[in-house]
Order: sequence, then C-alpha cells, then structure tokens
Amino acid sequence: MSTILLNESDFNLDEQGVVISVADGIATVSGLRGVLAGELVTFNNEVQGLALNIEKRFVKVVIFAAETTVKQGDMAERTESIVDVPVGFNLLGRVVDSLGN
Repeated sequence: MSTILLNESDFNLDEQGVVISVADGIATVSGLRGVLAGELVTFNNEVQGLALNIEKRFVKVVIFAAETTVKQGDMAERTESIVDVPVGFNLLGRVVDSLGN
C-alpha cells in the first residue's frame, strides 16, 4: 500500500477526507472527524456510501456502487444526512433502490 500525505490546510478534516484503501466494498477514509454513524458520505465521483465503523483516525464506509468506482486517493465528503427512503402513495408499484432512487 502506498502512502498518502495529507496537508490539513488543504481541506477541512471535519467535513472531508481521503480514501486510504478500498477492499471488499469498504473504503477506509482518513479525515471525516465530524461524521456520524449511519451518515451518508459522497465520494468525488458522486458515488455514495454509508459511514459505519468510526475509529479514532479512520472511518470505514460501505460503498453503494461497484468497488472499482472508488479508489485510493479519492476525496470523500460528509453529507450531514442519514439514509432515508421516502414512502407514500406515489411510490406504490415503483421499483426503488436502497437510496430511494
């Protein structure tokens, strides 16, 4: 694994982070200090993920797309929203994915 150097002045570590590694659909992200468990995270290619395992230095994010769409060095950013799916009569008979699309 190669080393990624982070310059804290380049971005806000509470809101943004850098992907350190990707394996088995899980991205390990450095930064994102303010992220909450269950919060949506957006990667720089508009792929979303779910922050699950929050550690002191890293956050593990489940990727909601093919694993190959997120790679080491990509930026990740908090969305400050949780996963939610709309409900109601307008959704009856429709196919909806886990993100409500």
